[in-house]
Amino acid sequence: MGDKYAEVLIKKKTDNVALICRLVLVLVTIFIALMSIMYVPSVSVLVITLFIYLTYIVFKNTDVEFEYSFVNGQLDIECIYGKKKRKPAKSFNFDKLEVLAPEKHQKVLAYEKRQGIKNFNYSSGYEDRDIYIAILVGKDGSLGRLIFEPSEEMIKTIYSHTPSKVFKTVE
Repeated sequence: MGDKYAEVLIKKKTDNVALICRLVLVLVTIFIALMSIMYVPSVSVLVITLFIYLTYIVFKNTDVEFEYSFVNGQLDIECIYGKKKRKPAKSFNFDKLEVLAPEKHQKVLAYEKRQGIKNFNYSSGYEDRDIYIAILVGKDGSLGRLIFEPSEEMIKTIYSHTPSKVFKTVE
């Protein structure tokens, strides 16, 4: 029997704080470079190199992508920083799935008023994307709300795993 497998890679929108941080750091680097060349030329190369490296680190760590991998009922999410560094974020067992549906679906909205549901947002942050919500039961019996952007292929794969709990259209 074949594995049920699907994979999706999405780029996270850079938030305003990260954009401001990037801009300030670039401006500070330029300012420090000019000041160190004019007033302390003997250490200017070291200071400029340090600030350029710091700017590089900030740019790299604020460029984030999410990779979703669904294999046989297990959804693993990894964060990819600067298109190089991979870090496991969270794993979800879809055997414990309550419902998977678009964010405005009645089945998902029924969980909106419940207290104590932990949110896991691994969406891109772009408003024009198709956002899906998965309500899952954790190991301790508590509910979790996964917010993510699966592809059509991934939705079909999850549907083949648990067809009675996956809803593809908004009702």
